[in-house]
Amino acid sequence: MKITLEKIPFFLLAFLFWYWSAQNNLGILELEGAYSWDQRFVFGSYSLIVYVIRFILPVNLLYFYGFPIVTGESLSWFYYGYIIIASFLLLYIIDLYRNRVFLPFFGLLFFGINILLVLHILPMPRAMITADRYMYLSIIGLSVWAVWGANHLYQVVKQRKWLKNNKVQQYAAGGLIGLFLMGCAIYSNVLTRKWDTSETIKREVREYLHPTLINETSE
Repeated sequence: MKITLEKIPFFLLAFLFWYWSAQNNLGILELEGAYSWDQRFVFGSYSLIVYVIRFILPVNLLYFYGFPIVTGESLSWFYYGYIIIASFLLLYIIDLYRNRVFLPFFGLLFFGINILLVLHILPMPRAMITADRYMYLSIIGLSVWAVWGANHLYQVVKQRKWLKNNKVQQYAAGGLIGLFLMGCAIYSNVLTRKWDTSETIKREVREYLHPTLINETSE
């Protein structure tokens, strides 16, 4: 009973926030003019995988990621492939749970839960399909998974005699890690120079946007 009572203030706060949002027409789902349910499901799968890829390999970063189509247009079959990839990710998470590997399972579950509501499966009043800022909290889960994965890989490699007794290959592995980190540092430096002003940021985005979404970058 005590555990239940201590949760009541949080539910009251949630209700107050919802009531305030409803009174000010914030966060209201508007299905009229939204993408079809199947397209939203594809966008959700696409966004999920892109967030993971962007975490592992942060390249081609933009400040605005527009939708590939506008409502009413047909979606390329290319994007439907992301449903398959997302399904494999889901099966991987289930496999972690079945094998009682709880640390990476928790990390990926934390990521999924916190990113779920911004995957456009539920319509959002936003013109961008993904946004790096949506990962600010959920990236914690991916970091847990990545640290576990790096340690797991290290433990596996450490058992390999051909690598354990070969200093050259050990240095090569360390060198690859160093090159990756150096590449990230150089790329960050290049981006900060390219994104010197708001105009240079928007100019790069316009090259990738659907023509009808270009005006969104001016806001």
